[in-house]
Amino acid sequence: MIWRDKHGQLVCHRYLGRFPGRSGTGAVSWADSSIRPDGLVPFSRVLGRVSQVDGEPVKVDLVSRIRARRRYFQYGAIRVIRKLKQFNREP
Repeated sequence: MIWRDKHGQLVCHRYLGRFPGRSGTGAVSWADSSIRPDGLVPFSRVLGRVSQVDGEPVKVDLVSRIRARRRYFQYGAIRVIRKLKQFNREP
């Protein structure tokens, strides 16, 4: 997926799925070489998706799809754990 960050720079990272947030549902993306997700990207900042590289169609193999699905669930787990910690801290 291609989107603009807060500074207006173009970012191209793997789209993992939709996820609910405080200000509505957004897109979850994660760079393949990163250890952390980008966070929730508002759909208003998403410009599109990559379908070709150098004129060749992009093909995503099964291992990459499985890895992306695992990262999506990892992102969800991180969000739930943060919420639980926040809930437990409140008096």
